[in-house]
Amino acid sequence: MAAGLAIGSAFVRLPYYALGAGSVRPTGELISVDGGGLYPPTAGVAFPTVSVSGRVTVWGLLAAWFDDETDVVKEEVVLQGRTPAQSQEYNYRQMDDAKTVAMKVALAELGQAEGTGAQVIELVPDSPAAAVLRPGDVVIEVAGTPVSSSTELVNQITSRLPGDAVELRVARLVEGAVDREVTETVTATLAESEEKPGSAFFGVRVQTYFEVTFPHEVIIDSGQVGGPSAGLAFTLGVLDSLTPGELTGGEPVAATGTMGPDGTVGAIGGLPHKVDAVRRTDADLFLVPDTQSPAELDEARRRAGDDLEIVTVHDLDEAVAAILAHGGQAPGPLASASS
Repeated sequence: MAAGLAIGSAFVRLPYYALGAGSVRPTGELISVDGGGLYPPTAGVAFPTVSVSGRVTVWGLLAAWFDDETDVVKEEVVLQGRTPAQSQEYNYRQMDDAKTVAMKVALAELGQAEGTGAQVIELVPDSPAAAVLRPGDVVIEVAGTPVSSSTELVNQITSRLPGDAVELRVARLVEGAVDREVTETVTATLAESEEKPGSAFFGVRVQTYFEVTFPHEVIIDSGQVGGPSAGLAFTLGVLDSLTPGELTGGEPVAATGTMGPDGTVGAIGGLPHKVDAVRRTDADLFLVPDTQSPAELDEARRRAGDDLEIVTVHDLDEAVAAILAHGGQAPGPLASASS
């Protein structure tokens, strides 16, 4: 009986998750263009993932503890207060946002999209912004000065003081789409930031609103992968797939990092595990955000060894430059902008 209880308890699920190396997926296989030209790369840019095993058993926990390439973390570290289903949905939303930004940044790089405002994504309840804006609104002017990006709006707000009145010209949503012909001028009084006393607080999360002129829909099939960390790889993949030639020179390159609307590459989680995943491929160049912690970069380089070069990049331009320095080819003219 005691032996049976011991064996049975070994298979009880525990509130711990095991994190390890996941798959490495070439972006060229996931990108298509509805009705337009495409130049699928022979190798191209790939993105690594982290394997997440939830609520491991006692046996699984012991095995993970004795595996140098696997980390064991408490359930709340992964779920962040969400249920498993909520966490999965949240990660899928992050991936959808990452794909949208990647496509628009790549098209902007090719002259087929232009930032024309700052679109409202989220409003802080009872904030000055919530009193005058709605989700989906696009701020196109602040005090008569045109705004073409989220960064410009943030700079306009942070240059003011608590108590200042700020006038915004806003393009509203009409039947679910932004209509720049339907605008409204609103005025808000800035509050004081609780986190930074003396600084203005508006209470809005925005992203750059792009007007796309490329005549075809770019589609990225991310499958069951969630999270935002493939943003850089997808941006490079779209650049590669829409232009002739081989951005990577026909050699496999791996990349990880979020992509901001202004082309900035942001930090990601699980970098050491992603290095382990890339090490198992033929790639010998791995682009990572320059905002990762020094300790994490040191561990990444230790795991990479001599056969995988880790290069930190700050933005899309630096990422492309790193690939070109590695034997890549500059993106050529757009594949099918007018067909």
